[in-house]
Amino acid sequence: CEEEDFSHVGRVAVVGAGVAGLQVANLLHQVGIRCVIFERSAEVGGVWRENYADFGLQVPRQLYQFPGFPWPADGKWELFPTGAQVQEYIRRYAREFDIYECCKLETAVLQVSPRQGASARGWSVKYQTEGLAPAVEEFDFLVMATGMYSSHPHMPVAPGIEVFKGQILHSSSFTDRHLAAGQRVVVVGGGKSAVDNAVAAAKEGKSTVLLCREAHWPVPRYLANLVPFQWGTYSRFGHSTLPMHHA
Repeated sequence: CEEEDFSHVGRVAVVGAGVAGLQVANLLHQVGIRCVIFERSAEVGGVWRENYADFGLQVPRQLYQFPGFPWPADGKWELFPTGAQVQEYIRRYAREFDIYECCKLETAVLQVSPRQGASARGWSVKYQTEGLAPAVEEFDFLVMATGMYSSHPHMPVAPGIEVFKGQILHSSSFTDRHLAAGQRVVVVGGGKSAVDNAVAAAKEGKSTVLLCREAHWPVPRYLANLVPFQWGTYSRFGHSTLPMHHA
């Protein structure tokens, strides 16, 4: 098939300053393409900027790093870094490659629309920086790097919720585990955030129960309490023991 021509691209809009948006900007700069990153918060980092109580990496740090930018040797990083440590690593990446210079922080994108005209290519981006009037800029290309967790949390409405006397929180709102102090806590879900929330609540609460639709096996950090899990799961042998949709 015929390859699309992108030779017209000289200026790119990137929406979102998380790990994806920052890498896009860095790679564009390396080939001489100017870009602007629009980020509605006051800092880069995306989900690592702030999240639920005690969040952090579930894999060793060497398995979660930017290409060409290993964790700096002068930092005090845990093997499984906390959320705050991951955020600092991301900020150092942004400083190292001068990505802050192209960021419009505290800036919400209000609308994106294709340029008008039969032969026009590119996008018009309407945005508003906090405290300023809305503005519009033209770009040759648009990259949406808003990730999976940028929208408002979804709170399922269960029958009987109106008569429940306790406090109901979404995982993203459980930012202080001391909220569970002395409480009987139930966490609904079986993903990473559910497990992390249950562990955090168990450190303070009277009791903690994790409810999930289907039981599954979270991989321990050390197999048999000896072997780092990546040696078993990230290998041909490990993959041979998993169903194809897991491997």
